[in-house]
Amino acid sequence: MRGLRILVALALVVATLPLRAAPAAAATLPSQLDALASSFAGQAGVWIGDPLLPDPLYAQNADTPVVTASLYKLGVLAEAERLVDAGKLHYSDTIQIDPEDITADGSFEAPGDVLTLDQALEAMITVSDNGTAMHLWRMLGPANIDDTLAKNGIKGFHVALTEDEDNTATPRAIGTYFTLLAKGKLVSSAASQRMLRRLERQQINDRIPSQLPEGTIVAHKTGNLAGLVHDAGIVFTPRGARVVVGMTWDADEGVADDFIAHLASTVYAAALLPPASPRYTLPFLDGGAFYAERGATLVVPVQVQNAGDAAWTLGGDGRMGLGWELRDAKDAVLSRSSQPLALGNVAPGAAVTLPLVVPMPEQPGDAKLVLGLVDAAGRQLSGYGVATVTVPVRVHLPFVVEPVIRIPRELHRGEASMIEVDYTALDPVRAEDHSLALSWRLIHDPTNRVVARGTVPLGVMKTYERAGSFFAPLVAPNMRGSYVLEYEIREGGYVASVTQQETVEVGQRRTYGDQGGPVARPRGPIASHGASGLR
Repeated sequence: MRGLRILVALALVVATLPLRAAPAAAATLPSQLDALASSFAGQAGVWIGDPLLPDPLYAQNADTPVVTASLYKLGVLAEAERLVDAGKLHYSDTIQIDPEDITADGSFEAPGDVLTLDQALEAMITVSDNGTAMHLWRMLGPANIDDTLAKNGIKGFHVALTEDEDNTATPRAIGTYFTLLAKGKLVSSAASQRMLRRLERQQINDRIPSQLPEGTIVAHKTGNLAGLVHDAGIVFTPRGARVVVGMTWDADEGVADDFIAHLASTVYAAALLPPASPRYTLPFLDGGAFYAERGATLVVPVQVQNAGDAAWTLGGDGRMGLGWELRDAKDAVLSRSSQPLALGNVAPGAAVTLPLVVPMPEQPGDAKLVLGLVDAAGRQLSGYGVATVTVPVRVHLPFVVEPVIRIPRELHRGEASMIEVDYTALDPVRAEDHSLALSWRLIHDPTNRVVARGTVPLGVMKTYERAGSFFAPLVAPNMRGSYVLEYEIREGGYVASVTQQETVEVGQRRTYGDQGGPVARPRGPIASHGASGLR
């Protein structure tokens, strides 16, 4: 799963540019993007632009119509904002979700739910909710949406007129949409600003934003269907806005995610003229994070490759070092490297591997380790467009058990299913009783959105027990579909075992013979998953 796996075999490829005048640097961008596109194991339509320039900075398959997936919601947004501008709609107006609005996947509202127009647009854009989008598509009228796009000069963007038709757009059309938006000329200046702010609140950030420096503002919209992975939007660099459109087909989803992320980081780097271009590789992490006991020392081998065309040196102005910060869940800095680790002489294309030693805080909790380059003057280069890498760290109390957790693969909305936890107590913690609970999160895989969470009390593990079992009810949330269930044992709110994941199906409520329907016979518990160390 993209966000939860954190893409930990991280290869952050950013543009390689020397310090020189902007026009010369911009001339190198097409060759870099050509190389990136030629190595992509799939098909892609790409459009890259500077809103201040009349021609794109780069285009490939720019006029090829592509099924848009959720990018069609951009057209719905524009038409809704046009009507708000005209006073024919108001953000406070309400809609009610109908049964025909709900899709098999990606609908987070239930039939009968009432939302304001503002809430509906927010759900449609920021979490790509399908139910609100379908309702607005019907309400606004697809022909009106197409007409608004055409009147704004957006050619090649067609919103389906019926449910049997595909939504299609060319990369150039999507690029034109965001160019107008960046210039404040889509619908109106006020409407453009409202749309920008909403798109900046996007919560699906595993593509364009994923390899940009932290804090980079991106106004964008993603799209996913079987065989299709898209992302398009505006990246706001310190040197101005850049429009990035990546529409892919016939490619593995993870490969397509990385390709679009690399597109964005390459464009960002070209705009910023970075003084170095690194690629980081860390050990593969199962479960999406490093686990470290509080007060212990985390040692991580990190490979840093010089992906640029200028050598890094042991001394002088070309000296590069690797620095780190450990931040808590609220982004406050817990600790940082006292001085960067010297990378030494690294020729272009070469790499160096060195151990990163990070002391863990005494307070358990979720944290993140941020790595980046530091130059000879001690400046952190992330602010100059040089890529960083962020890896989650789970600082925990000493683990108390090795659990085997059995959860049915089929759950029933609003109803309890029995879970079984077989545990073996770890010897160092058997001096006292431990009150344990199962913490779980239900995640919508395509958007990586946590749609429900909860805690199930399990019971008390007694000092005299070497092993035992807990049985407890897990009540499924009131929704349907296929989701990823992420869970771990916790004690006092802190992680007490390694996090595990599995896919579950949340179906309708059970029916029984006296209700006139067939009896739903749930499957037995799934095969056990051990949690001894990282999987």
